[in-house]
Amino acid sequence: ETSVPFPIKLSRCGGCGRGKVPDILLTTVEPPPGLDIVGQGGLIQARVLKPKKDLKGENNAREVSDVLPFIEYEIHRQLVNKLKVKGMNAIFGLNVGLSMSGRMIVVLATGTSVYLTTLPNPDIPKVSDTTAIEGNKGHIAKLQTKIQETVEKNKEYFGLAATNNDKGATVEMETEAEKTTELELCAGNKDTFVLEVDDIDDADIVDSLMDAHPPPGFQVISVNTPVGEDHGQQVTVCQAFSQLWRGKITANPRDFSTAVQQLVTAVCFKLRRLQPCLISSLTWTLELDEENEIQINMSGVAIGFVDRVKE
Repeated sequence: ETSVPFPIKLSRCGGCGRGKVPDILLTTVEPPPGLDIVGQGGLIQARVLKPKKDLKGENNAREVSDVLPFIEYEIHRQLVNKLKVKGMNAIFGLNVGLSMSGRMIVVLATGTSVYLTTLPNPDIPKVSDTTAIEGNKGHIAKLQTKIQETVEKNKEYFGLAATNNDKGATVEMETEAEKTTELELCAGNKDTFVLEVDDIDDADIVDSLMDAHPPPGFQVISVNTPVGEDHGQQVTVCQAFSQLWRGKITANPRDFSTAVQQLVTAVCFKLRRLQPCLISSLTWTLELDEENEIQINMSGVAIGFVDRVKE
């Protein structure tokens, strides 16, 4: 823990009570067997659209190099805040796809969010008003309340409603040296998950965290491992699918976000006869041409289960 190159909030492992764990976990691998996961997993995505200057040669390379760090920061910010709004603390199967044209760069980061009992309960993102205008306090309070309500609804939807009180009794096994080290690591601002609102009329930064849930009867994940499903269920059908969306998008990030979400909605509609259904093993490809026409392809596997209610 002393070799961490940046401030990080460590806490006792919720499993063994001895080791130190971070507050969130971002990984590209499948959930390992034996991992203690509560509730269902859910699809989580960060969608970034950045305009760029139409340059050639070395100037174009310099332009792309300059904008990539900001894209990486935006991806991380969206993933972390969306993860906390979902009431979860880990992402598995994280995959990032990028495509660019002469005047635009689009990036789609996709993973599966889960709640691990070994990690601490996630904090709720806080809204910060950088305008410092007195009349904005009421609006900021409404945004904060909206986030709070969304977190509660998400916890209920994913079966995490009881996780707040699961870790009340933790055995304290710290020595004086350990306490000193942890205090040093936690020095500074602990509120790392802050949503800064520059324009009070622009609620995109908050709305972008409120992704809609799949239709009833569907669970959507990106990994191959059936997270949160009863392995004893009887499977009725296992079917591969592919869905394509093509259209022109503007410089408004909402257009890109809407196009991606429409793919999931369209697949769920086409597979509505398979309910209850698990959509998994999702892969995404992006292709952006010089006319800013984008082609998004989503493929995966749909697994239909026997409906125990109808039985």
